[in-house]
Amino acid sequence: TIHLNSKLRKLARRSALSYKAKADGIMVVDNIKMDVPKTKDLLTVMTNLKLDDKKTLMILPSQDDNVYRSCRNLPKHRVMLASDLSTYDIMNCTNLLFVNNAHEVLEGLLK
Repeated sequence: TIHLNSKLRKLARRSALSYKAKADGIMVVDNIKMDVPKTKDLLTVMTNLKLDDKKTLMILPSQDDNVYRSCRNLPKHRVMLASDLSTYDIMNCTNLLFVNNAHEVLEGLLK
């Protein structure tokens, strides 16, 4: 691995997010509430958002085990915390789906 200073990492993350925004690859949803971890329910939500056939990264502001467990059986979808997001994760997917106020958490990290 190559060591990069934090300013360069933040700049790379900002550039990747800017690229996704220009390519219409970013969506923000109010809430994805899962009472029980069911893959079928999450797939229905993704189908309604027209993201069922695209490689999608769901970005959560905090840990949600039900969403994580529902998503792990879907091969084209991943779940990640906003605080753990890297440039590679942003560029390795077709769409970013920010849930709740995950974009605000990410903005705080990029300052």
